[in-house]
Amino acid sequence: MEIQEPWEEPKQAEYLRFNIVDDEPTITGTMGRGLPHHTGPLYAAPCYNVFRERSDDRDLTPFGLDEYFGRGLVESASLLNDYGVAGEIYWFQSADRQLKSLHGRRRGLQLSLAAARRAEELIEEDIAIQEGRKRGAEE
Repeated sequence: MEIQEPWEEPKQAEYLRFNIVDDEPTITGTMGRGLPHHTGPLYAAPCYNVFRERSDDRDLTPFGLDEYFGRGLVESASLLNDYGVAGEIYWFQSADRQLKSLHGRRRGLQLSLAAARRAEELIEEDIAIQEGRKRGAEE
């Protein structure tokens, strides 16, 4: 939205707000808090014959649902006419993946802990050997 203050050049508004006033869409622009607001009607350009291809209301590929749910699940949810079921299944699948990941991380920590315990045992053996050598040298 272009704003023109008295004695100034026109400039683009920094902030815009869209409202409905008396059942008409309007746009309000300002350069900042405490500065004047400029309001004007909001018009949309007509869009007749813009889209050359017919759209299929049943085709959900533009939404990328296949990436999350898989084509079979999307088709099943479409047959049921209930995408909430697909959401619940996805939630369950993601929880299952998270659980597997956590189990893997726990297993890695357990292996690291076992390796640390073995390293500590070897250090204790080395300490005992070195203390024995030190006592032998002192005698």
